[in-house]
Amino acid sequence: MVNPEAPVIHVVQSVEMSKNGLLTVQGTIKSDELIDNTIQLMVKKRKSHTYFLFPITWLSKDCWEATINFNDFDFSNGTWDYYLLYQNEHKYRLKIDDKCIFDWDRKALFNSENMSHELVCYITEKDSLSSTIYMPIIGFNLLRSSVSAAETIQLIGRTADSDLLGSASDTKLLIQQRGGHKTYEAPLQLNPEDTTVLTFNYRDILPEKLEPMRWDIYLKAELSGTYYLFRVHLENEPNLEKQTCVELYGDEVYQTYLYSTINGNLSINLVTLTMKRNVVSYSIENHHIHFKGYAYFDLMTFDDPNKLKRYIKVKKRQTNEELLFPIDNEMLNELEIEPDYRSAGFDARIPLNQIFSMQENPTGIYDFSICLIYHNQTYEQRLVCKEYEYIVDEPLATDSLKHRLSGIRAFLLFTPAGYLKLETYTYSLGKLKYMSYRKTHPLKDAKDIWLIGERPDTAQDTGYHFFKYCRENHPEIKAYYVISADSPDKKNLKGLGNVVTFGSWKHFRLAAAADIFIGSHDLEYILPTKAVDWPNYQKSERVFLQHGVLGRKKVDYYKHYYRYPFSLFCVSSKPEFNLVTKKMGYETNEVTITGLSRFDRLMEQRNEQRSILLIPTWRDWIKDETFTDSEYFQKYKALLHDSRLNGLLEKHQVKLDFYVHYRMQPYIRYFEDTPSDYINIIKFGEEDVQDLLIRSKLLITDYSSVSFDFNYMAKPVLFYHFDFSRFFKHGLLRPADKTFLGEICTDKKTLVDSIEQAIENGFNESEALKRKKRSIFKHIDNKNNERILTSIRNNGKY
Repeated sequence: MVNPEAPVIHVVQSVEMSKNGLLTVQGTIKSDELIDNTIQLMVKKRKSHTYFLFPITWLSKDCWEATINFNDFDFSNGTWDYYLLYQNEHKYRLKIDDKCIFDWDRKALFNSENMSHELVCYITEKDSLSSTIYMPIIGFNLLRSSVSAAETIQLIGRTADSDLLGSASDTKLLIQQRGGHKTYEAPLQLNPEDTTVLTFNYRDILPEKLEPMRWDIYLKAELSGTYYLFRVHLENEPNLEKQTCVELYGDEVYQTYLYSTINGNLSINLVTLTMKRNVVSYSIENHHIHFKGYAYFDLMTFDDPNKLKRYIKVKKRQTNEELLFPIDNEMLNELEIEPDYRSAGFDARIPLNQIFSMQENPTGIYDFSICLIYHNQTYEQRLVCKEYEYIVDEPLATDSLKHRLSGIRAFLLFTPAGYLKLETYTYSLGKLKYMSYRKTHPLKDAKDIWLIGERPDTAQDTGYHFFKYCRENHPEIKAYYVISADSPDKKNLKGLGNVVTFGSWKHFRLAAAADIFIGSHDLEYILPTKAVDWPNYQKSERVFLQHGVLGRKKVDYYKHYYRYPFSLFCVSSKPEFNLVTKKMGYETNEVTITGLSRFDRLMEQRNEQRSILLIPTWRDWIKDETFTDSEYFQKYKALLHDSRLNGLLEKHQVKLDFYVHYRMQPYIRYFEDTPSDYINIIKFGEEDVQDLLIRSKLLITDYSSVSFDFNYMAKPVLFYHFDFSRFFKHGLLRPADKTFLGEICTDKKTLVDSIEQAIENGFNESEALKRKKRSIFKHIDNKNNERILTSIRNNGKY
């Protein structure tokens, strides 16, 4: 046996490398406990678990040799380190004493997995042997580029390595589809004046049915009887995309063109038309919304005002009603636009009265898009400002006007992504006059009024539970709950008293007099209009109860997103406290560890049923017309129809309740054909979410924070993460293993396996999860509301 503590002296004596990827290393070893047949040469990729082992040959008692043929193994690009491996357990870096044993500038070419690679050996700072493997390139200094009417591309330039081309017995241009196996070869023209001509026709590589696609361009050279691929690397790129762009017509209009990748390599792109747009100024003037900006198709000359028809679309979110407003194609000198797009400017004025013709409900949200019509096809993108500052409660512009015997208050705002939207409120003229009066004549004396709520149409989350606690345990507090007149949750408030209808005269008077505003979501939800209209709100205590535990998807509650931020932010644990104070900008005296108010009820005696609750969250990227084609729909439809799952439910007499997210309501019909009586589709609002959580034995979700409620009750959770990377493309607030407390499944089979195991284990929580919960909950008891009330009183004058 080799003792890893015993001294082992090994030195590389020589390194020999052939041009075609053979590397021979010789060295010596001195060890008192050496067993020669246990030693191998290991070549390991740095910062990876990938490695290859090679036998060594003993030339004498202490001298060994090993040869690596890089062509025979899948060596990928990166850094590779060399070791001697003892008994498949102990490894030692190869050391070099004499730096003169090898020409360290020497390079070798080899082919692996149908790709060419270049190899360079070097000595590290600690005198160890390593190699760098990378894609071989050949520099190309572009002199001219052109495309003919027949869609033939010609690039004329000079290659940086003329010796390589001169030594090659054959050279070709090779175009390879990215992510595919299809290739196309074209001859390479070498001119006497040392210029190289690359020529090919787009039609030779394009698919029969157009779809977005990319190709990479190589120079294929035969050296010593072997072909190698060299990536064509552009030394310069003067207007390459514009000069090589061709329009193609299929179901949609496509563009194909040459471009330089982020690494400067030559590639081809096939894409649908790409719209460039920007709003550079916005305002509301004379009851008109005024937008100034530009919109055009990238790489398509727009110097003729008659080339495109353009419209601004206004779409009402609640009903999808829309209006189109034509805009002129203008040359606006103040816009910094390239000359080729000089007619792309617009200076649009949209009458608010026309927008309000769609206003049937007391409140409305309207989104703005720019539409470009080309070849009888309409291309639409949201109106956006490239440079913007997102402030939740500070409108960009406001207006008030009379419409159909009522008054409408309008607010122009940014979304978090910089899109423009309009929020509107319809009230009697008397209410708007009252609000205007209170803006200039605010009530001076505190009225000790607490205004509590969630979204205007709900009473089932943390706002409701804290209000209920106050009314039942502290009736001396003048607490009022705000809810819309048609909310199905009004029944939850029955018997509690102090319920205020959203938008009523009472709501206006209380909003003007309240000292404390308390909510589960943005507190503007419990105001009759936006915060800018309510001076007392601006100087009040603003308490954020939260409606979940932070740590997953990034949220908009950062302090710098508010003109009037929360004065008290309730959290559930020390790690969450640290997140809010260290990352979200709140002071330590503005954050309190209380737990969520709704957690108290979870500790009451439960009447559980043999049921599983499936409650997925929504995907913001799903559009109306693509819902049934979405992965989201396909995955959950397939799960509900899985024969093995349905068999398990029937065998064990377990019900599965599928609770539909409120934004899935328009699509619920696609799930109603369930194959089993053991699956129940529950529409949003039909049942209280907390009732479902309390009575269920197992929760299945993807990313919903209701999983924390289940963890609080010591019940098991399964996570279905089939699109994790896309959902969290902007990152997680906390590491996944610290926020998803339960088993994570990425495919249907694993999920069904886990459901079966949970049933057979009697729906018991694992011991590991019991320990991890302390990072999510500081308190697991029924005193969350009590702590919230104490924090409010300690934070303010109460």
